[in-house]
Amino acid sequence: MLYNLKVELIRKGLNPIKAISQTINCNDNISENKLNGLCEISIQEAIKIKDTYFLNDNISIHYLFSSK
Repeated sequence: MLYNLKVELIRKGLNPIKAISQTINCNDNISENKLNGLCEISIQEAIKIKDTYFLNDNISIHYLFSSK
């Protein structure tokens, strides 16, 4: 599970599933599977999510997409 990403999106007042779906142009089921670690997020998708929601934040991509 991408717990850190989920928490940080919630802190921004976003629904994590909807935010990821809109950013990487996938349906909510795929987005939920990616957040839960059932499907991988590509490097390009991770960069797009980071740049869309966390560009000016002092949050590393490693932290956001850590599965621990």
